[in-house]
Amino acid sequence: MAASSNTVVISQSIFQDAAKSRDAALLIDHLRNQPLDQDQAEELADLVRRSGALIYQRPDVIGQHKRDSFLADLRKYLLEAKELLDLRSFDDAVRTITIAEDGFHRILAFLARSEFAGRPADVRAAAIVARMEANLRAFTADMEAQLRSAGTFSMPGGAAFRDANGQFASSDSVISGMVESLGGTLLMEGYANGWFDPKKGWLVLPILQPVIDADILLAGQSEYLSTSWRRWARLCDVARYMNSPIYALEGERLPTGCPEEVTLVYAREKDCEIVDYVANERAVDREGINALKLAVETSIVAKAKGIVGPVALAPAEWVSPEEAQNMLALSEMVGYEVLDDQERPGGLRLAQWVRGFTVLSEWVKSRAAEDLTGVLHIPQADLLALLQRGSLSASEAQTFLDATSFGRKSRDLFDTPIVRTAGEWLLVSAPLTAPRLSKIIPSLLSSMKIQLKRKGSAFEKRVIELLKKHEFDAKTVKVTRDGAEYEYDVLFPWGEYVFHFECKNHGLSCNDPMAAHHFLEEIASGVKQVQRLRGGLEKWPDILTDKFGPEVSGKPVISCILQNETYCIPGGADGVYVYDWSALGRFFESGWLHVMHDHKMPMNAIFRNRVGVKRIWSGDDRPMPDDLITQFEEPSQFRITAHHLEIRQGSFQIDDTTIGTDWFLLRHPITTASMAESLGVPAEAIESQIAKVDAEILALKSRLADEGISD
Repeated sequence: MAASSNTVVISQSIFQDAAKSRDAALLIDHLRNQPLDQDQAEELADLVRRSGALIYQRPDVIGQHKRDSFLADLRKYLLEAKELLDLRSFDDAVRTITIAEDGFHRILAFLARSEFAGRPADVRAAAIVARMEANLRAFTADMEAQLRSAGTFSMPGGAAFRDANGQFASSDSVISGMVESLGGTLLMEGYANGWFDPKKGWLVLPILQPVIDADILLAGQSEYLSTSWRRWARLCDVARYMNSPIYALEGERLPTGCPEEVTLVYAREKDCEIVDYVANERAVDREGINALKLAVETSIVAKAKGIVGPVALAPAEWVSPEEAQNMLALSEMVGYEVLDDQERPGGLRLAQWVRGFTVLSEWVKSRAAEDLTGVLHIPQADLLALLQRGSLSASEAQTFLDATSFGRKSRDLFDTPIVRTAGEWLLVSAPLTAPRLSKIIPSLLSSMKIQLKRKGSAFEKRVIELLKKHEFDAKTVKVTRDGAEYEYDVLFPWGEYVFHFECKNHGLSCNDPMAAHHFLEEIASGVKQVQRLRGGLEKWPDILTDKFGPEVSGKPVISCILQNETYCIPGGADGVYVYDWSALGRFFESGWLHVMHDHKMPMNAIFRNRVGVKRIWSGDDRPMPDDLITQFEEPSQFRITAHHLEIRQGSFQIDDTTIGTDWFLLRHPITTASMAESLGVPAEAIESQIAKVDAEILALKSRLADEGISD
């Protein structure tokens, strides 16, 4: 339910049913049972703007006419039901739908006019795949050349390099763009040629024949417009879910510097959702830190068995260190131990989903040395045998292959990297080189209409254990007052305050505007919950004194929504702080924020050069409560990441007379100097200290090498 300020709500299920069936009478009957005011009109406009069921990405004259009639009937009802309603928001929502469709239809028409569209369908399919292979091969060669000359890495984000315009970019973002373009291009061909399995929706390409270089070159037209499709879809999603309207600029309003042939530009105001972006970037950071910790502190590398022979399911045996890292990351994300979980979402245990992807990843990497290509060919029978060697039964292996086969219901090739053909199947290698399964598996299951269970109670238990470890009297409190229940996840006194945590375990957006919108709705709901609970403590102070004694009487309550995922809001929202588990654990771990350089030494040893950058504790050997409140107000992890972001504008072609422009965030690499700057401290002494110790470690490594002791 979406709530308006007067608490009247429009049923989302009724709205969606009416929108899909184009039955305005169904929705109007529902609206007549409620008092109609401006809040309800605004709420209805929001539902219209965010309804994907109302947008036709491909032309459908009859369907669009029915949709237009549905919207016209709704508008007529609003006008007649109550005088003086302001319908500008409703009209803006309808305009957003119209603009979205116009962009999609222009791209499809432009593609249909291209030279590549005139080639036979089976030739186009083979050329699209061959172009991906050539692109990745060329990119890898360029990447290696730049690394040899510069030796620069950005962690996270992969290797840093300069693009054709000399601008910084990350290898991960470029490869992701290639993979997404390939997926979009294949889907376009699938829809154009009816290449989808009628029951399961998988894309099934014809047998791929060898193609000439000219066709591979022409495939760039389809690839380019697939990228435009993806960027246009995101621009529309931002407009629909983040209330950032798209403007049509024509005539005298055209931006300066437009090419002469351009007569229409679609654009939006300069704006990006920084809080959401930072949370997703920090999630990548956390996985990298945990992976390094696992490799350094355990013998997992030595225990990895590979895929040459049979491998028992984890934890009895591990295919690779990456399998253990992904198992850890997925456990962190859901809030419980995946290896112990026996439920079978989508027909497999979570540990089996991890095993399936890990087996494919290992096979792809085993082929990399001999076949550096973006797409690998493999018979279906070999895939089944490979998965069964990884301890999936024949039926479980088939379940995995069915779920990870690319089709019209797929979100992308990262979730579903298998492409079926009438001959050998294809494995898109780039998504499998270093898969982030804590992101991929929930996304895959969500596309199957399966919401991955997240255990809030397990998260609460972890928080209590952390606080007790640091000698706090932390408790979960549940009471009833005036017939109403008040349940507090975590309460603990500290100094002159009582801290109250409500623990939430919602999945991050993965930079998807719709998911980011829903996450914000969860935050808003959590804030209301915390405000109600805080009101209970103010009205009945005995809730605290009964549990912690009279000494807590009158102490101010510091309320905080604590996220399991890496999401925090500087200063909080509506008087409630929003902080996260990763930052909280780091806060109690050390009074310093450090910059670290790790050096790989002989015999798999790791020497860590760690230098303090900023002290976050005011106590000599322990934090003070005001130190934590300071972090709530200005989370250090947020400051560091946000400091390295840049908002950029990019343009893309929609057709021969139309372009789109959008804003996006780029993350720059973290250096010692930039980290110090983000935290407001001088960098010179820190850089000098870390450089000195780095030099000593490298000198030691050189001496060991001279003595015949090396990697």
